Amino acid sequence: MLLILALALAGCQGASNGGIPSWLGGLIQTVEAPTPTPAPPQATPVGTPTSPAALPLASDTTPTQATNPLPPVQAAELKGTTITVLYPWSGQAGQGFQSLVDQFNRANTWGITVTAVMAGSQSEVAGWMKGALGTPQPTSTTPGLSEPPPALPDVVVADPVAASGWQATGSPLVDLGPYIGDPTWGLTGAEKKDLATGQWPGAGGSQSASGPVLAAPAQRSMVLLFYNQGWAQSLGFTRPPVTPGDFRQQACKAAQANQYDPDPQRRGTGGWLITADALPVLAWIEVYGGQIGPNAQGLYTFNTPQVTQAFTFLKNLENQNCAWVGREALPYPYFASRDALFYVGTLDDIPAQSNAMKTASHPDAWTVIPFPSADGKPFVLTDDLAYYLVKTNRLRQMAGWLFIRWLEGSQAQVQWVKMVGTAPLGVSVNAVLAGFRAQNPQLSAAFDLRSLARPQPAQASWSIASGVLSDGASQVLQPEATLDVIPAVLAQMDQTAAELIARQAR
Repeated sequence: MLLILALALAGCQGASNGGIPSWLGGLIQTVEAPTPTPAPPQATPVGTPTSPAALPLASDTTPTQATNPLPPVQAAELKGTTITVLYPWSGQAGQGFQSLVDQFNRANTWGITVTAVMAGSQSEVAGWMKGALGTPQPTSTTPGLSEPPPALPDVVVADPVAASGWQATGSPLVDLGPYIGDPTWGLTGAEKKDLATGQWPGAGGSQSASGPVLAAPAQRSMVLLFYNQGWAQSLGFTRPPVTPGDFRQQACKAAQANQYDPDPQRRGTGGWLITADALPVLAWIEVYGGQIGPNAQGLYTFNTPQVTQAFTFLKNLENQNCAWVGREALPYPYFASRDALFYVGTLDDIPAQSNAMKTASHPDAWTVIPFPSADGKPFVLTDDLAYYLVKTNRLRQMAGWLFIRWLEGSQAQVQWVKMVGTAPLGVSVNAVLAGFRAQNPQLSAAFDLRSLARPQPAQASWSIASGVLSDGASQVLQPEATLDVIPAVLAQMDQTAAELIARQAR
């Protein structure tokens, strides 16, 4: 359950000084004029490669031997192989992905045909896979009859939490390690070097202590803060906040400014528009060094000093009127009209925010920034989707791998970044995108924060624990709640999460 909360503000003042982290270098400046608002990334025409070199084989460069050799597949055997890919995107992203599928179908020299199935959302993908991996469901209109489950796709685009759940109930997903390292069909040495530098650790192709390589990056997003630089500058701040104290100062100063606005409708706004959604709340816990798990027994622990400190910080912001509650579900107009100095969003929000800024009475310079941190080490959280190869047979699995491999190539990656604004994968792609990044400074700023990214929990149990976290934060941030309720709420969260996870395991 998502509960949008917001808090309203009163007088904090001043900007903090201190050491300047490297990521702040391009943001510390005097804002004399607004930065032109970039147009959101648009789908670019997708050309058809005319050379087989668009789909190189690993033997093009020095190969690396796979740990577990694949069953032999001859290129001629792949001719006529048809596979399906199930994906969650709709709208522009869905159209863009379909265009890449069409391009692969025209370009590949093996005679492979990919059929794309649009689920429309991540929850629909999860429902499809649950049905495909389960038993036939009784129909509601004809008792005694069952409708067949949907067919398993050959490739599925999903989040790591959902994939972890599927793998725990029958291991339907394929280890990509042997494919990556295969001397004929795997990644080239140059591709591995380009992709494995923290962008796709699994591109090395070897199994590690963490287990097999199940995922290949599909859409790399981040949970971060949107920050109105122009407004902050007018309030006397020359750099984004680095610590929670910095954040409080700026949020409170913005709310104080709006409290004396001639327009009574703007009084009580300003500062920070927050959400009790799980990932933003998890980020605030990590601001104070908290780690909620899961532990070796699969349990999450919320009742800790760090979580208490994070919840207390958020509640104090509310009590001090240093954030506010918006009536609208979307933050874009509030941010554009100087009704919110900060809000939490993802890369998906950047195009919509760009559009909102075009009609703003204050066309401020704005950017995206990491969460502050008590130890002075700001960060963002990952919010990624990945490609997963489903177990079928040797030919369909090979065809699925070749499709995934093509999607991770530089030609497809450049197009995909321009279509949906995903963080680029690989050093070479980043270099090609220099012009695109110059035209889209907020996306470019977000791409630069990828080195600060921390993963969210990827275990299947996070689907339960995240709901408990969101509900607990919502209780604490109810206007009528007091600081005194925090210990009891955290204790109840521990108990509820443990009970629900145990019930799921039965």
